[in-house]
Amino acid sequence: MIPPINNRGDNARVLMAEIHMFISRVGSNVYLAKQALSLGLDRYIRNNSSQGRWVPPTPLRYTMGAIIGAAFEDRGWDLVELRRLMVALGVA
Repeated sequence: MIPPINNRGDNARVLMAEIHMFISRVGSNVYLAKQALSLGLDRYIRNNSSQGRWVPPTPLRYTMGAIIGAAFEDRGWDLVELRRLMVALGVA
């Protein structure tokens, strides 16, 4: 079950820090990184060339957070859409 986000009303603007905290409650770096890998997001992350194709868990987690935050803003800060996206990404 997805934990509740601080909802300040219908026209609320949820801060990116709150989204970050929300994502942190849903999963660890390792879990979110695993989901990012399963979605193939590692192919789109520019990495240090000395590491080859391996992408560490933290950039993968931040990428997931950025995607979730951008989609949330794009959908007009709709919590129902956020929950739907989290389920689709496998992090809910």
